[in-house]
Amino acid sequence: MYYKLIRMPADGKAVRGRLFWTSHYFNHRTGQYTEVLHPICDTLENSEFLVPALIYKVAVTRSPKFQRLLPALEQVPGRSGIRFHRGSQPEHSKGCILISAADEQSLTARWLAEQSSREEIRLEICNYTNVNKTNPHIIDVPAIDEKIPKITMQDVGIFRGNQKRTAYVRMAIGLRASCLR
Repeated sequence: MYYKLIRMPADGKAVRGRLFWTSHYFNHRTGQYTEVLHPICDTLENSEFLVPALIYKVAVTRSPKFQRLLPALEQVPGRSGIRFHRGSQPEHSKGCILISAADEQSLTARWLAEQSSREEIRLEICNYTNVNKTNPHIIDVPAIDEKIPKITMQDVGIFRGNQKRTAYVRMAIGLRASCLR
């Protein structure tokens, strides 16, 4: 499964973002691939310790620090132990991606289910300014203060085919590497 984290510009120490899962389809009428971004949750990072905007594998493993299962980014250049965990202030992170407690639970359950079905989980981290420069075909990028529908445990099983949650669409001209994942 392919996920995308879009970061907004830093506001002091805080870097807010939004996590999406993506789906792709080919529009035969236009000959273009369309990437649909489905919102999952809002994120918060400390601007002093940001991980590079790259594509990472994600694995749910037991955190020695927090003593529970948490999603971890693999092969972060020069870093280790970068995880998604709960937190509400940028000071709660030294590089990890902060989410709410409820989102931590549902995201961990979602990714654990995908991992147990042997699906590879990939996360692309994008800075908002880079998204605009490299993809001038953005139709709608979410505002951070916009409400996201919450994911329940029932959604985890049926989320992939649920087009009702589709909120943001981006056109991609031609075949891009991210459209194939």
